[in-house]
Amino acid sequence: SSRGAGARVFFGRLRGGDLVCRLLRLRHRLALHFATLKRPPPLRRGGQRLFCFPQLRRLRRGYNNHAHPSRKDRRGPAGGPMLAPGITFYTRGKENLSVFGFDSSKENALAEQTEHPFPLPTPKAVQWSPDGQALALVDPTQGVQVVTFPAEDGQELELHSIPEAPKTTQSFLWSPKSSALVTVAPGSKGSTEHNLHVWRRSTEGFVLEASFLHPKLEKGAKVMQWTPDEKECARLLPDGTIHVLPGSDCSVGPLAELKGAKGIESFEFAPVRARGALKARVAVFVPDVRDDLQRVIGPAEVIIFEITDDGRAGEQVLEKAKTSVASGQVAELMWNSTGSAPI
Repeated sequence: SSRGAGARVFFGRLRGGDLVCRLLRLRHRLALHFATLKRPPPLRRGGQRLFCFPQLRRLRRGYNNHAHPSRKDRRGPAGGPMLAPGITFYTRGKENLSVFGFDSSKENALAEQTEHPFPLPTPKAVQWSPDGQALALVDPTQGVQVVTFPAEDGQELELHSIPEAPKTTQSFLWSPKSSALVTVAPGSKGSTEHNLHVWRRSTEGFVLEASFLHPKLEKGAKVMQWTPDEKECARLLPDGTIHVLPGSDCSVGPLAELKGAKGIESFEFAPVRARGALKARVAVFVPDVRDDLQRVIGPAEVIIFEITDDGRAGEQVLEKAKTSVASGQVAELMWNSTGSAPI
């Protein structure tokens, strides 16, 4: 499969009576109904028919490695191109980072964002915000910067520098509603300098809200996460304990703790809405136990917790399910869209 503007998914040869084929045809009809896309003609290759399905709405709106959806048009300066909504993306060259989009005033016309501060020097790390309105990056000389795109016509691009953030920042984490940015720098053994910083977005830029020390932090590790509504935040501590914090202020003490029989290695919030006493649902992975020769002597575990609050005793953590895994030191946890089952 391929992704991006104009992407289509191709499936190999399938028998007409096959149940899988029927399900795929049903999926195709749903895509036609909801995405209002025209069905392309059937393709053939080497005498075998290929079933061609239009991209789903997520792909159509620009979800790929570097593109991100946007709810607003990207309008350039006076007389400049008006970038179509939802398909703004960036490219990392040897010397510069450039932002592109499609000029909605022309058919299939690719337009580059040339308004200040673009193009920028190629950053060491870069990450779109979930709302598509900001781009966090690590400039080789200036350190951490955030480019915010105009949300309305007549506004200009803004470049916010965060000089207090470590210049060794190697990755970013955004909260789901883009209200908080987490900068992650590598930790060093014996160092007491904080390498995990939480910056709260404000009208004047980004303000430091909290910082933590995580000496064994690896690049790309998701040690902080928010629930989809940002009401709850969870931080994985170096000892494998998870602290549940208020989503709007990560500097206060923990509201609850999540622990396994051994230290937790990774976790993932389920995409569920808070209802009644239920505040959040989270799956955690606990690695297996090994001896000095790296032989497995104890299984790994996957545990599902629910965080509840009945308004009387504060937030409580309930273990809802647990299963053992024969072996494993690292795991990636993924929930289905309703938050009822993890993989």
